[in-house]
Order: sequence, then structure tokens, then C-alpha cells
Amino acid sequence: MYAVDKLEQEGVPRQADIIPVANIRQCCMLTPNVSSKTNWETDWESSNILDQCKKFLVNNFQSKYAFGTIY
Repeated sequence: MYAVDKLEQEGVPRQADIIPVANIRQCCMLTPNVSSKTNWETDWESSNILDQCKKFLVNNFQSKYAFGTIY
């Protein structure tokens, strides 16, 4: 799985970015990237996980189409 991190500008996480529509192929599922050094936080919920977690994995096994286009 591909690893993605939040973009930071001068130590502050960026809240948004402009992406041309022509560059969007499909949506993807992000999974928190929890290594053996970090634990799954108990206060993570679907409403705050994107703000609280810093590293994610792109789930290319979500569907056959995702596997074919992401991998």
C-alpha cells in the first residue's frame, strides 16, 4: 500500500489544496498508518480521524478497479 502524509507548510498542516478536476481519477480509502511504535488512539472517530492522524495508507485492495488503477 502507498503511504501518504499530511502536507505541512512551516510546521502547520495545510487545510486544503486546489486539484484540477482532470487529475482526479477516483476516490480512495485511507487507512491510518499505525506502526509498532505508535498505538491506535482511543479518541479517534470517523469524524476526527483525518485531523488527528498524521500518516495514512491508500487501500488499493478496496475493489478490483482500485487495485488496477492505484497499483
